[in-house]
Amino acid sequence: MIACRLAAGAIALVAMAGFTAGFVAVFGRTGSLAAAAAVMLSYFTNITALLVAGLFLATLVRPARWLSSRLLAAAALTVVLVGVVQFLLLSGTKVPRGGDAIADLLLHVVLPLAVPFYWLACGVKGQLRFHDPLAWTLYPLAYLAFALVRGEATGRYAYPFIDVARTGWHMVIAHAVAITVAFIATGFGLVALDGFLARRKDGA
Repeated sequence: MIACRLAAGAIALVAMAGFTAGFVAVFGRTGSLAAAAAVMLSYFTNITALLVAGLFLATLVRPARWLSSRLLAAAALTVVLVGVVQFLLLSGTKVPRGGDAIADLLLHVVLPLAVPFYWLACGVKGQLRFHDPLAWTLYPLAYLAFALVRGEATGRYAYPFIDVARTGWHMVIAHAVAITVAFIATGFGLVALDGFLARRKDGA
């Protein structure tokens, strides 16, 4: 129990360190706290990092209340989405340096590995339900709607694969559908693994 709480604190620190490194880098380019905050909060990665940091910090105070099995599994699945999308769709589009490189490493590599491992080692198994992945999908879909509205209003899209002006609606929709289907399918796999681990523990 103590080891899991320490691990939760470490994950929260990784998430905050990654967000902070990125924020400092963006602030250095914009020279404005407000502008830096607006840029940072336009990215799914950064919003997710803040949510993960808040969730895992809360577990240090009230573990049973904040870190339910469903919430932990949702966090694990979401950070995996962050890492996979970065690797498949964004890797090589630009070379991060300085604070951007630190943020990239912590938020796109370390966090997508650490949170699922935490779920495997410390999460309560056997409580996930078949419909949970559909509920978990609401968060990335809500972000997609926000990002498209923001992009339409400002002319700047957070990610190139949702840039309607550059790729057209047909490609944006194709990417969105592919990512959503993969997210839900992985979620079902997580639910199945959860059930398997619970049955294995009960049979041990």
